[in-house]
Amino acid sequence: MSDVGRAELDAARVLLSRMGISPSDLVEAASDRPPAPTFAEYVPVVAAAVSDGTRRAYGSYWKRVLEHWGQRRLDEPSPSEIEQLAEYAKTHVVARRNARGGRSAAEHLIAALRCLYKRAVAVSAGKGSVDLMTWQMQLQLNVERPAADADTARLLRSWFTGAFEAMGGSLREALLAAEPLSDEVLRRRPRADPYGRPGDVWCHVMTGVPGARGLRYRTKAFSSKSWDMFLRGFDAVPATGELKVRTLDSTGFPNALPMFRVNSAFNEESDPKLVEHHGRWLFLDVGFDPDWLDDPAYQKATLAFVRGVVDSCNPAYGEISYDRGTRRTAFENVFKGLPIRTVLESRQTLRGYGWLTICPQELGDRLGGADALRSTGAFAEVARLAGGGYWLLATTDYRDFDQESAERIFLILAPVLRDGDPLPDSPDDPPYYVSRRNAAELKG
Repeated sequence: MSDVGRAELDAARVLLSRMGISPSDLVEAASDRPPAPTFAEYVPVVAAAVSDGTRRAYGSYWKRVLEHWGQRRLDEPSPSEIEQLAEYAKTHVVARRNARGGRSAAEHLIAALRCLYKRAVAVSAGKGSVDLMTWQMQLQLNVERPAADADTARLLRSWFTGAFEAMGGSLREALLAAEPLSDEVLRRRPRADPYGRPGDVWCHVMTGVPGARGLRYRTKAFSSKSWDMFLRGFDAVPATGELKVRTLDSTGFPNALPMFRVNSAFNEESDPKLVEHHGRWLFLDVGFDPDWLDDPAYQKATLAFVRGVVDSCNPAYGEISYDRGTRRTAFENVFKGLPIRTVLESRQTLRGYGWLTICPQELGDRLGGADALRSTGAFAEVARLAGGGYWLLATTDYRDFDQESAERIFLILAPVLRDGDPLPDSPDDPPYYVSRRNAAELKG
């Protein structure tokens, strides 16, 4: 038995859990595993494989890792040594307004290491360059449910068809070019049998309809026929809708990235009592690969789609930010918040902000309107929306959006944000780009 203490073992278990690795995985792989590469050997490999955005975010932290551990192998540093290096990064950070006492540097160093280890695990498992990060980018939009079912159905169809065409990217292209998917894979395939060949795409459409015992879900493999039926089904206004496109992993199961999803849901299925007092709300969201925003053409197509939707309604909130599939805004991930409750007051209190923020009419007016917001210089683009509300774009190019941009936006939007202190930092979090300052500090 080694001299490793219980605290270090607990820290190792937590780190492995967050990386999706069990201790048995390490034991089983140890017997015939070749020596792990050194950081000096592996960092350039990962840097060359990731996107420009990831390389720009983590490059300086990988450089620091090389300075300290360049000749060490990936499996050598202990959890306590990782903590020590994070503490070093925290205490040697360059002084900036958004440095938060070095906590941001420590977070990003841990995230940079996690990127290295996740890619190493993926390669050793035979999954090539698949990135197993658990978070994606999200586009989300909240609106009150239209009074007429026909208007609701029209909005839902516009959301799903527009998002799929504008934001589906390479996955949509691969799906439409592939052989039609069969429902037999869903109904008759033995559980142990793969869905298809590794690297292929799989897609389903699903609706949830209220029944006597809760929602009844109907799932169909994607085809031109099932897609048409799915869209026509919105005439009955289902409680939930989903289109999900996934990549098949090395075993032929739909568990790899990239992944793309489009969702809709109503709040009445969450808490009927709240609906009685606050009305019915519609959650619309799209999940997509963060790397796709490195393409200016993709940014342009995404923004054009969003603008078309929000100009046709009176939105209560919207944003583009990192997400874990919880429907929380980036702000709510940092400061805590339950979407089914915060949406109910989204015209009185801003739910957050991101690269793109859709601000409701009521709150934009309280901030002085389009001219006042534009004059702050905090946004690259400010516009009054045709149906009500404000379009606030932080930077013309998403690749220029960073923590400094978020701090600049916070100073302008703080008067309409919810007060409170941030949650404890987690090294497993994506870069939410939200100020950790309490909005109450800027309120008279």
